Amino acid sequence: MIWGSFLGGLTRPEFSRMVRMDHATFEFVVERLSQRLQRDFFQSERGGGYISPSLEVGFTIRWLGGGSNLDLRERYGVSRSSFYKLTNECIDVIVAEFPIEFDLSPEALKP
Repeated sequence: MIWGSFLGGLTRPEFSRMVRMDHATFEFVVERLSQRLQRDFFQSERGGGYISPSLEVGFTIRWLGGGSNLDLRERYGVSRSSFYKLTNECIDVIVAEFPIEFDLSPEALKP
């Protein structure tokens, strides 16, 4: 699947409902993560097909937002093993790029 053609079939509100953020925010996230998610295009094509960072971030965020892996794999044309490998990779990159720290001190945990 080509990410641009997929986006062409969605309205802005549909896109926002699907990934739970507006398009500009999504593009910002993809831009921040792309460097770490890049693959060699030609090697990927020989191995079964190139999956762009936009596509990888798109299906990972959709899956984290409650999408069914069965539906997402079919819709995005990704095998089961690739889906889980890529979502795990993308989650690791998201956590590294957008760290969240929680205050777990006794004072913060008091009701």
